Amino acid sequence: MTMKPTKNGVASPASPAVFNCRMNHPIHPQPRPRIRFRQTADGYRLLLLPGHSLEAVKLYHADRDLVETLPFDTHWHPPFTPDYEWLLLRESATNKVWARRVADVGGEWQHVTTNPGLIRLNPDATETAVRSRGGLYILWQTFPDGELVGAWPIAPYTAIVASWSANGRFLVVVGHISGDWEHGLFLFDRE
Repeated sequence: MTMKPTKNGVASPASPAVFNCRMNHPIHPQPRPRIRFRQTADGYRLLLLPGHSLEAVKLYHADRDLVETLPFDTHWHPPFTPDYEWLLLRESATNKVWARRVADVGGEWQHVTTNPGLIRLNPDATETAVRSRGGLYILWQTFPDGELVGAWPIAPYTAIVASWSANGRFLVVVGHISGDWEHGLFLFDRE
């Protein structure tokens, strides 16, 4: 599902008052927002998350010297896919996670999932593992389209950690039983 953001993202030329990266001055006046940095082939990107003096998530595109105000109020962790091609943001009011290509300034956002407890992208960022329904199910989905590849119950365990094999074929999930020290290890095979 694709949608235009409810609030339009705004792109504007970088202002030294907001970003001054070429000189060793503060990036933003006090108090400072949280910052995520990513080096890319065409330069770098800075993601600024709201702080007391910054009300919106902003993305700085060094290759264009452009500051983009994004339509959602917080990021997903990690905010960038492993290949740094996609940005994931979360809409706090609905707890929906949205994705957009980083370089697509002002582009459309795609809904990834709602109420996730955990999202892990495979190494080539083409599939996700999503902890769903209170952590008792693992959903394997394509990314960014969200088409279901498989869904597996792991009850009575609740998923707490997920990791992909280097080739993206296997998904390893660690779960625990709430109120107990018992842990379970689950291995899911793409084939």
